[in-house]
Amino acid sequence: TSASFVMPYTMLHVVRMKSGGTHKRVICSWSASQPGGNRLYGYFEGVRQSLYFGSGGDYHLNGGPAAGTNAHVYAFTVTNGASAMWEDGAYIAGTTTASDDIGQLSVNGYANGDGERSDVDVAEVIVFDRVLSASELNQVGYYLEDKYGVPTDYTPPPSPEINVKGNGVNISDGDLTPSPADHTDFGAAIEPGGQVVRTFT
Repeated sequence: TSASFVMPYTMLHVVRMKSGGTHKRVICSWSASQPGGNRLYGYFEGVRQSLYFGSGGDYHLNGGPAAGTNAHVYAFTVTNGASAMWEDGAYIAGTTTASDDIGQLSVNGYANGDGERSDVDVAEVIVFDRVLSASELNQVGYYLEDKYGVPTDYTPPPSPEINVKGNGVNISDGDLTPSPADHTDFGAAIEPGGQVVRTFT
């Protein structure tokens, strides 16, 4: 990217390594504000669950499971002094000692895209300029799961519901029992052709 991304941020991406070929970096950076800046997110040297901030520290670098060829949804939250990583909605690791700006984001290639490339499919990369809440992260993660058919631990966000009240009383979802308290029991009209009027909000 021509723009630089700085902390705090949340990044999600969907990646699948291809069978055979080279498995190096996928999502990484070459920082304009810190020349030679070295960050990577998700994959490195044939393994996944990697996160590296150069001088800012690292964890799970070269220590994760083999990259394989299944697609994965990765999520990272980074603030000044703290970071965390999820794979397919499952929390992998976090630290309070390693964090850094992304700088200029690079997809499949390091040092302006010339080094450590991978044979890989990158479906989507999303970056937010803040740390998402747990419910927001679940919502975006589930969107990526549903869009690309990647199995994850994310769950469907709750569907919006209408709160209907009668006589100031909440009418519960699925309530089929008429009640005078909530005005769902209309009673009887006093005379033929009469009306019983109720207002629901």
